[in-house]
Amino acid sequence: MTPEEMFDEAFASAFEDRKNLIAFLEGVDTSHVHWRPPDGEWSLHENLEHILLTDAYYARFIEKRLAEAEESGSWDTAPESPQKMSREALRRREQGRVPAPDFLIPKGEGDFREMITRLTPNREAVHKMMLPYRSTDMSRYMHEHFRYGDLNIYDRIVYSGTHDYLHQDQMTRVLEAPGYPGSG
Repeated sequence: MTPEEMFDEAFASAFEDRKNLIAFLEGVDTSHVHWRPPDGEWSLHENLEHILLTDAYYARFIEKRLAEAEESGSWDTAPESPQKMSREALRRREQGRVPAPDFLIPKGEGDFREMITRLTPNREAVHKMMLPYRSTDMSRYMHEHFRYGDLNIYDRIVYSGTHDYLHQDQMTRVLEAPGYPGSG
């Protein structure tokens, strides 16, 4: 695959997951978005706020990594034998609580509907920031992820969508949790 094909494929995946998340969220009754299940899962609002916090962190991360590569002139930081999960494994990984760093923990702030409107522009901003690098081969430009091993830039793009997918799954569990006020 060419760098352009890898770039386009990664962003197509991330945009598709974002589109699915938005469609899901737009169908949610906002009267119960702050309800938390007894098992301690985050509320729908907390999930959405976490996604937006992660978007901001991800954009800064990508911007920093691109600047480092440009400054050093090296787009190959892969270890000799990269340890990474496949994209399919990232999507299938066992569900459940995954601890988030403190700076990505939601605080219960923001209007749910307004927060939804920020999702597409966030993804588009990262895409626009990265467009000048579309022809650059970033397949060996790696960064070790604390949980998922060595991910190259394309994997990080795809994972931004996978993150949406995983939180949509978590929010579905909240909607289906016993005692959810909006159920039957």
